[in-house]
Amino acid sequence: MKYFYLALLGMLVAGCNTKGARITGAAHGLNGEVVSIIDSAGAIVDSAVISGGQYRIKLPELKAPGYFTFSVQQDGHPRDFEIYLENVKYIIDIPVKTTDYLRVKTTSKTQNELSAYCNFEDSLMYRFHHEVDSLNVKITDADSKKLSDAEFDEKVKQIQWAQAREKGARIGIMSSFIDKYPQYEIVAHIIAGMDYKNNPQEYYLVYEKLSPSAKNSSEGKRLGAALRSMLNIKN
Repeated sequence: MKYFYLALLGMLVAGCNTKGARITGAAHGLNGEVVSIIDSAGAIVDSAVISGGQYRIKLPELKAPGYFTFSVQQDGHPRDFEIYLENVKYIIDIPVKTTDYLRVKTTSKTQNELSAYCNFEDSLMYRFHHEVDSLNVKITDADSKKLSDAEFDEKVKQIQWAQAREKGARIGIMSSFIDKYPQYEIVAHIIAGMDYKNNPQEYYLVYEKLSPSAKNSSEGKRLGAALRSMLNIKN
């Protein structure tokens, strides 16, 4: 009998030590919607249905940590967020406000840096997002049919100018984030996902502010080499 209980205890311990990312969270006001974790190739790794404002996902052990897409189907459209997954626990609450980033609690250093950046950007980019959204509404609502061709073209130009200001603001925000969190490495990844080829000089100035560890990360090295090549800067 003693050996039976020891074997049972061993099974329970083994069960508790199951490896893999564990994700739970709240989704207030949502019920029946699907949460999916999507890898860099666009394949769904796992998904769960929100029930009673809660969901739970147990991923198999990840061969390597990396960036994934956290996608929520809501009103027939996906709300996509970038997340960084390791084989640790995550509490990821889905915000009610669609412009906000996920509320994430985890021990993952990279995810915590990503959360810090996204929240920092959200707090400063609201005015620019609101301007673009408001202008888009003006050319898509019923009243837009009353606009003359010249008036419509002017609205389109205003949207383009607002989008340009939005892009410029994002570069400034990255620079301000580095000033506030000089030890964080996440900005190299953020820049790598931007269209920096159309404005390499501005992005290179931001890159130069990165810490040595950020520049020496795998993404930092690739980004630095690409920017220097475009600007004909010798190592």
